[in-house]
Amino acid sequence: MRPLWAVIASIHLVLATGCAGREANLKWPPRSPLGADLPAAGRAHGEAKVDPKAPLTLRRALAIALLQSPELEAFAVEVRAKEARMLQAGLVPNPTATVEAEDLLGSGGMAGVRQLQLTVWLGQLVELGGKRGARLAASREARDLAAWDYELKRVDLLTRVSQAFVSTLEAREQLALARRLAQLAGEAERAVAEQETAGSATKMQLARATLSRDLARMELRDARARLQARREELGALLGSDSFSAVTGELGLPGSVPSFFDLRRRLERSPHLSRWAAAQALARAEVRRASADAFPDVELLAGYRYSHGTRDSAAVFGLSVPLPLLSRNQGGRAEAEQSARKTAAETRGAAAKLRSRLARAHGEMVSAFERGRTLGRTVVPAAEESYRRLKDAYRIGRVGYLELLDAQRTLFAARRRYVETLGRFHRAVADVEHLLGAPMAPTRRRS
Repeated sequence: MRPLWAVIASIHLVLATGCAGREANLKWPPRSPLGADLPAAGRAHGEAKVDPKAPLTLRRALAIALLQSPELEAFAVEVRAKEARMLQAGLVPNPTATVEAEDLLGSGGMAGVRQLQLTVWLGQLVELGGKRGARLAASREARDLAAWDYELKRVDLLTRVSQAFVSTLEAREQLALARRLAQLAGEAERAVAEQETAGSATKMQLARATLSRDLARMELRDARARLQARREELGALLGSDSFSAVTGELGLPGSVPSFFDLRRRLERSPHLSRWAAAQALARAEVRRASADAFPDVELLAGYRYSHGTRDSAAVFGLSVPLPLLSRNQGGRAEAEQSARKTAAETRGAAAKLRSRLARAHGEMVSAFERGRTLGRTVVPAAEESYRRLKDAYRIGRVGYLELLDAQRTLFAARRRYVETLGRFHRAVADVEHLLGAPMAPTRRRS
């Protein structure tokens, strides 16, 4: 017959092995469609590096940010910590060992150890009321909540990188416009200077051309500074600013989805899924608090030896707390109120999410309509006007001031168009952040 301690140890080994097996089968929660094909932090963190010689694409930037972000790695580690707590929650309490020595070191017939009675107890706490299952369920919901927090952080990082990348592309285009404007202003200033020398232009016109050249050069310096600032912002998200250049084009799609289409897709947003997980955790905590109202039972079994008679016997015991004063009333009430609070916060978060989607969609539609008008009407008209005035200026039919005004109008229209494209794509990133999914139709160029 196996000793009692060996039987108890075997039971604990089986229970611990079962819990460890469940932990080994834990899977990372499914990711949102936004960036689902990109790597995840915690899986291959730190493997991606910035190649300073290769142009940086948006996809490459997103992958690098996901693998290099210490914030995202911290959330991934938190999920693993919750999984470890889930493993611990499934374990049964450890057994206890107690040794009792009676009737020794007395006087007379009980002097020394002549009448010693030695008892060895082994005890095992038996949890009642479904405590272990409730504890395991609560830890599982806590793990799921941490996983959704990770997912929201991942989506937020994707959005920030996308917007920083778009801003860098916008700054690059603005620099190209400023460089071209500075070049044209310099050429115009030299042409007016030659005309002034030949007597066909006044000193006032030359001063005006010189001022225009100086303003264009100042705008060029500002454009270079803006591009550098945008590169540094992007580099901070990537963990490196050594990339050579960003590659990509800003453009407009043929159409944008309606608010009602996006509103329907909002129901699958990771933001709402996160709050659903929070509610599930709150309900699990209520069940756990209710289970704690049941008292636990401690089973005792042991061996007693009497030194005086040289006899031995088995002993058994049972310890049961009497739930007369405390039945975890306060803990249950606290858990119920916390569940109500979480439900109210969920409703508030859903309303706030819909409001944010309405604002982001309005910004996107506004930029889309403005960009389409600029790209199809304003910029082509400004280009045609500048071309005609330039031809007329060459044959002396218009003066330099008219040409200068047309030039400024053209580049102002182009700058506004580039600004609007950047504004549109940043609004798209905001919408995708709220949905947790890409808006594929808006990514295609018309």
